[in-house]
Amino acid sequence: MANILIRNVDETVALRLHELASKKGMSREAYIRDLFNSVSVSGELKELDFKYANLVQLLTDQAKMLSDIIDRNTYVLEMIQERIHDNGQS
Repeated sequence: MANILIRNVDETVALRLHELASKKGMSREAYIRDLFNSVSVSGELKELDFKYANLVQLLTDQAKMLSDIIDRNTYVLEMIQERIHDNGQS
């Protein structure tokens, strides 16, 4: 594993990180390591979220289109059924 040394961190920031880590029962080092891990994958997660949202929109559009086709087919079949019924009574 790589080592990262961060210099010139404001004392209040360091203290706040220590407090946040303590609340989670972690050392400051472990807490910051978790933050780094989260940041390193957040871009990938945003990209996946974007792809998922686009896929949901595409599927929604396709479902609407198929519903419209089914409605048109139902209408045409009802018209054919009426004509068959009307021709049978003539």
